Order: sequence, then C-alpha cells, then structure tokens
Amino acid sequence: MKSKEEQVQLIGRQCELERQLSRLYSLFDKKFPMTKLWPYLLDEENKHECWLKQILPKVAEGSIYIYFNEVTVQAIEKLTEEIRTACAKADSEGVSLHNALTLSEKFEVHMLEKDFFHFMDSEYPEVSRVLDSLNEDTKKHRDMLIGARNKIIMGEKI
Repeated sequence: MKSKEEQVQLIGRQCELERQLSRLYSLFDKKFPMTKLWPYLLDEENKHECWLKQILPKVAEGSIYIYFNEVTVQAIEKLTEEIRTACAKADSEGVSLHNALTLSEKFEVHMLEKDFFHFMDSEYPEVSRVLDSLNEDTKKHRDMLIGARNKIIMGEKI
C-alpha cells in the first residue's frame, strides 16, 4: 500500500502533466491563432488540472486511495518531459499545423493507452465520475485532433 504522501505526489505529477499540455496548447494557439481548436483544448486541460487538484485533499485525508505502481509514475513523468521538450522545440524551431496536430494527438493517445485515469478508486461516486470524465474528455480530444489533421490533409481549413 502506497503512503498518502506518495499518492499525493502522483496526483501532483498528473496535475503537472495537464499543466504542460495546457502550455503546449497555448503555444500552438499563439502560432496558429486562426484555429478554434487550441483555445478549446487549452481550457479543457486547465479544467482537468482543477479537477485533479480537487481530489488532492481527499487523498491527503485518506478518503480516496490511489492504486498505482511505479510504471504509472514513470509513464506520467516521461510523458510530461516529452511535452516540455515539444514545447521548447516548437518555440525555438517552429512547427507546422499538421505536426502540431499530430504531436498533440500522440500525447492524448498515450494517456489513453497507458490508462492514466483508471488507477484510482474511491468510495465516493463523484470521484469516479470525475475520473471517467477525464478519460472521456481525452478520447474526445484525440478524436478532435484526428479530425482536424484529416481536414488539413484534405486541404480544408480548421
């Protein structure tokens, strides 16, 4: 059983991941202001960070237990670092809209494949709803990014 401190640290890492996605989408919004997708995704990631922060006090008090293993921690940390690197590279070297969409899709898909939102359990149904909403939102983001990328490929504007 992981300590409360370790559980709080994991949620903190997940918050940082959401924060870095927000940073990436903010950067892409500045580079591609003609698209409506980036402000939407930016708002969504900020919302996700807020939701996770609301869980923290319940973890600290012990009413929510988080089930996770070191693979989960490593996967979150690795993805967070990849997003930081992508931000730095896009900022210094630039990025095409197609590549921005592809990169963003990759990050959203990675979170789904590694099941970042299903390693927690709680006696509180509202927490389960939040986690399910995080997962569903991430699927929606992935689908939006795929759709936008396909439009670009077809020569349509997004």
